[in-house]
Amino acid sequence: MKSHVTKKEIMMGFGKGTSTSKNSGKVNCLKNSKTTHNPES
Repeated sequence: MKSHVTKKEIMMGFGKGTSTSKNSGKVNCLKNSKTTHNPES
């Protein structure tokens, strides 16, 4: 079991898994990754 899976990968996985919230997952991933550097928010 990979225990060193980053939150980013998890969020990306969920985003890719759901076609309806594909973009939402991507945005959330970016938000978590760099909250201060997210002008799209």
